[in-house]
Amino acid sequence: MKVDAVYAAMAAWGHNGTIGVTLSETGWPSAGGKGATPENARAYNEGVIARVRSRAGTPMRPERGLEAYLFALFDEDKKTGPPTERKFGLMRSDGSAAYGVDLSCQFCSQEKTRPGSGSRIGRGSGASVWCVAKPHAAEAALQEVLEFCCGEGGVDCGALYGGGACYEPNKVHAHASYAMNTYYQMHGRNYWNCDFKGIGLVTFTDPSYGVCQYPQQ
Repeated sequence: MKVDAVYAAMAAWGHNGTIGVTLSETGWPSAGGKGATPENARAYNEGVIARVRSRAGTPMRPERGLEAYLFALFDEDKKTGPPTERKFGLMRSDGSAAYGVDLSCQFCSQEKTRPGSGSRIGRGSGASVWCVAKPHAAEAALQEVLEFCCGEGGVDCGALYGGGACYEPNKVHAHASYAMNTYYQMHGRNYWNCDFKGIGLVTFTDPSYGVCQYPQQ
C-alpha cells in the first residue's frame, strides 16, 4: 500500500514509527468523464468510510488505524482543468446532495469511544460535522484566525485558557481548531464559515479528546 511505502521511507530516514500518516485527500468524481458516475463515487467513498471505521491498520502498522479526509464536501464549479476536477463533491455547489452516501449515525453520530482514549467519534443525533485547521496550516495564519474567533468573532474561548478543558495541548493548531469549530457551529455550519482564508477543513470525525469536547449543533 502507498501508506506503507511512506512508512518505509520514514523508517529509512530514521523515524521510529511514532509519526502517523493521514490521507489528506481521497475521493471519486460523480460526473465529467469515463467512470465518473454517482454510483462509482458512492461506492468509493462508502468504501473509504468503512475502511476508516474498521480501525484496521496496514501490514506495516497494524495497530495504527487509518485516518482519511474525503475530497470534497462540495463541487467546485469554477475550478479549472478536466471536467472531473469540478465534480468531487458529496454536495453540489448549491448545497443539494450530489448523490446518496451513507453518513448515518452508525458512522458519524453514534457515541463510540476510541480505543485507548476517552474521546468519541460522534455524538447526538443526525449527521455531525466539525471544522478544524488543516494539518499543515502556517502558525502565523492560525494565530490570526484564533485571535479573530476569540475576539470580534464572538467565540467563547474560555476552554482554551490555563486550566480550561481544551488548554492542553497548548499548541496554536489545537487552540485554533477549537475556536474555528465553535465559530463554524455558531454560524449554522455553512461551508464558507469553515474557510478561514483556506486553512479550514470540514470533517465528519469528532476532533474531541479526553475532557475537551468540541461543540456541535
